[in-house]
Amino acid sequence: MCYVWYVVEQELGLFHCLSPTIHFSDMRSSIPSADELFFVETEDEWRALGQTYLQLEGPGNQSRLHLQSLAEFYCMFLRHDFLELHCHVTALQLRLLLCAIQTQITQFVQK
Repeated sequence: MCYVWYVVEQELGLFHCLSPTIHFSDMRSSIPSADELFFVETEDEWRALGQTYLQLEGPGNQSRLHLQSLAEFYCMFLRHDFLELHCHVTALQLRLLLCAIQTQITQFVQK
């Protein structure tokens, strides 16, 4: 839920040309590894989908990103070998990364 508010605040800030009050480095909660997990409405749905993804991935398939936070994802993105990791990045993860980049651009422009 915190990432929904983060994106909303980011969009409002862009619309009004304001710097966001929530910095991406403060976002320390886990990012759902699949967009479907982000949009479930009940705990039972979350558990069922989570079990499905665990069964599908198995020990040999490690291509999906399991990120602890947006700050961790941003640091991973800055690595020189990020593209060589061949990780599956979801649309939500890309949107959150874009918010972090937009925050830095806004701060740079205001200086």
